[in-house]
Amino acid sequence: MAEELETAQIPPHIMAAMRERMKMAQRMSRIKHKIVVMSGKGGVGKSTVAANLACVLAENGAAGLVDADVPPGTSDEPLSVAQEIPDADGAVVVTTPQEVSLLDVRKSIAFARAVKMDILGVIENMSGFVCPHCGKETAIFKVGGGEAAAEELGLPFLGRIPLDPRIVIGGDAGKPFVLEHPDSAAAQAFREIVKKLRPRLKETKPRPTGPLAK
Repeated sequence: MAEELETAQIPPHIMAAMRERMKMAQRMSRIKHKIVVMSGKGGVGKSTVAANLACVLAENGAAGLVDADVPPGTSDEPLSVAQEIPDADGAVVVTTPQEVSLLDVRKSIAFARAVKMDILGVIENMSGFVCPHCGKETAIFKVGGGEAAAEELGLPFLGRIPLDPRIVIGGDAGKPFVLEHPDSAAAQAFREIVKKLRPRLKETKPRPTGPLAK
């Protein structure tokens, strides 16, 4: 009776939010591995990286993608993800090579460590550009900054993804780059990153059985 009275005193909108969180927790518990893709700065391509990593991961099983970066420009999303997915395998940090991006990435890494979230590694996106006509590589945003930051912070460096104009075209068309251009240097980079990422994922525990697990 006392429990019913306490529940009745909770505002309806709070109760609705609590029920939604419980439902989400139940759904998330069925997912073997959960990887957080973060950067701490807009414009580094983390959505594109996340989508293409999901496509490569899906080649050996089911994979899904949730965009938690809404609304942009606030610090609420990483905290919400950390609270809602406490059993995440860890975070993949995306950066570009230039120093302004690396400064924000260091803040993200400090945040992840503060909430006890494992960091699976650093990806350097937009790292160099190979001309499709002459084959010459140009370091438009410099090269190596992400790798140097990973080494400085004692984190695994997962790899470099070069610039490729077709990544933008595929994103606008809703067609994953790694599936449209599987033989490109960037697609190969994504696959090499996934190879390095898989061994760092947590061992999965057997799923519970019975009516409560459904």
